[in-house]
Amino acid sequence: MPSLHTMFLSRVAAATVLAVASLAAQADVASIHQSGGFGSDQDVHSFDLDISSASDLRLWTTSSAAGMADPLLALFDRSSGVLLSFSDDAGDPYPQVDPTQGQLDAGILITDLAAGQYRVAISVSPNYPAGSSWADGYLLGTSGGNPIASAWTVRGALTHAAPIPEPTTTALLLAGLATVGWLARRRS
Repeated sequence: MPSLHTMFLSRVAAATVLAVASLAAQADVASIHQSGGFGSDQDVHSFDLDISSASDLRLWTTSSAAGMADPLLALFDRSSGVLLSFSDDAGDPYPQVDPTQGQLDAGILITDLAAGQYRVAISVSPNYPAGSSWADGYLLGTSGGNPIASAWTVRGALTHAAPIPEPTTTALLLAGLATVGWLARRRS
C-alpha cells in the first residue's frame, strides 16, 4: 500500500499537470465558404463577417484554379467603410495563403484582426476598388459591363486564439505549486 506521502506527491503531480494544461492556449477554428457567379465583368459580390474576438484570418479564392475568372478580394471594415486589405494574383506582393489557390487566385492573410464587423468583396480583375473605402466604389462600377458566365468561390479560416493567462494568474499558480512543494518537503 502506498504511503500517505507518496499519495500526496501523486496528487500534487496530477494537480500540476492539470494546471499547466489549463494554461495552454487552445485555438478555435471556423471555416468560411462562400460561392456565387459573375454575370458581367463589373459584378462585385460581398458577404459580411462578424468577428467576436481577436483572430487570425485567412481568405482565398479557388475560382481561377477551377478554370474560371481572375478574382480579386478586398476586406473592408463595415463600421468605417475603410479598405483594410486587398489581394490580386497569388505571388509577390500578395500571399498564397492556401495550396488550393491557383496562380491567378487572390488571398488575404491578417494576423490578430480585431473583433468587429467586416465585409469581404469579390470582383473580377481589373475591377479594383476605386479608393480606400467601400463608398469609393470600384474602378469599372458595379453593374453593366461585358457579360461573362463565371463562378467564384471564397474559402477561409478564422482562428480564435484562447486568451493567454495574465502574468498574475501564472504567478499565483506558481506560488501555490511552490507552497505545496514546500509543505510536501516539510512533511518528509
